[in-house]
Amino acid sequence: MKRIALALLAMMIASLALPTLQTGAQIPGTGTLRLGTIQCPDAYEGTNYAADCTIPASGIEFFIGTPNTDNVASGVSSDFEPITFDLGQFDLNPEAPDTVWLGEWATQGGGYDVFCTANGAQLPIVHEPIAFNDGTLFGISFQFESGDDIVCSWYRLSYPAPGEQPDDDDDGGVVQLPDTGSGPAARAGWWR
Repeated sequence: MKRIALALLAMMIASLALPTLQTGAQIPGTGTLRLGTIQCPDAYEGTNYAADCTIPASGIEFFIGTPNTDNVASGVSSDFEPITFDLGQFDLNPEAPDTVWLGEWATQGGGYDVFCTANGAQLPIVHEPIAFNDGTLFGISFQFESGDDIVCSWYRLSYPAPGEQPDDDDDGGVVQLPDTGSGPAARAGWWR
């Protein structure tokens, strides 16, 4: 009995002393997509989205799914943090890349552009409309591997309807309120 106990103790000590094999392999059935949603100025036609489009777009519902299946999840954007999707449910083949689509409801006069990275490197994406339920999503599709950390910036664009002009505010966004003459604060610079 002593020999067995000593043998077990020796094996435990040996297993602690031997280095464990560390690999760069991804863990099957895992991965994350973090999606930031930003609103661009009306009728934006530039290309420097990161500098020109800085207002978070909150309350926008996004859907992610596996093509041609009912495997779908959704999340809603907020002002203070990205939507985070667990990619584990979409990792149908941990040994090979899987394809997913991502999108928001398409709107008349709207548009979008998206840029994504996977593990810090640019992720190839395809911009495409996605048929979903009884409507259409502004969407993208891409492939991912188990364990990928994907970050996407989704830029929302708004365009005037045909025949409409974008708001052209000659006053630079300043609205002149009527002078009501009510009390000394109206003229005393109360904000100081």
